[in-house]
Amino acid sequence: KSTYVDTQINASANGIQTNISRVEGLIPKGAGSTNLITSSEELNGFAAGTAGSTTAYVETDMTSEWGFKKSVEVRTTGGTSTIKAVWTSSSLPHMMVEPMTINTKYIASMWVKNTGQTTMSIATNGLLPDTPTTLAPGESIRYQSVGIRRADYDWFQIHFRATAANQDIKFRVGRLMVSRGDLLS
Repeated sequence: KSTYVDTQINASANGIQTNISRVEGLIPKGAGSTNLITSSEELNGFAAGTAGSTTAYVETDMTSEWGFKKSVEVRTTGGTSTIKAVWTSSSLPHMMVEPMTINTKYIASMWVKNTGQTTMSIATNGLLPDTPTTLAPGESIRYQSVGIRRADYDWFQIHFRATAANQDIKFRVGRLMVSRGDLLS
């Protein structure tokens, strides 16, 4: 049984408002938020280095910040591109449990914290639109990318990028999720 907790805090001139939602178990497929990723909490080795970059993994505990224990820190070294690590939806062991459908909306989500010394970005390749998200050193977010599967791809990727090819990046990730539609659990 899986438990997901999502917290939203809004501050305004009228005060602070919080919204905490908790979901246990799988949500029915009709709701659009069943996780289509196998091994989504066992992320050791989930992203491959690219263009000569190598990746190393260290298991981490993010309970105090994210509310769950299982996460990994990814450390990249080398490479000739700003893209340092890539997760692909069709690669084992963290692949989708069913093929993607053309012109169908998908949402990808994961918790990410930049633990390095330089700014990094995350972008999705294969879902449109694919706008990058930038993370400053120490910044932690629940990354989300909602898009339509491109006609010429039966997969998509999440790219972890440095700002320059000669920079390495270091980041923590947890709870990788992909589902049809635009709902998160």
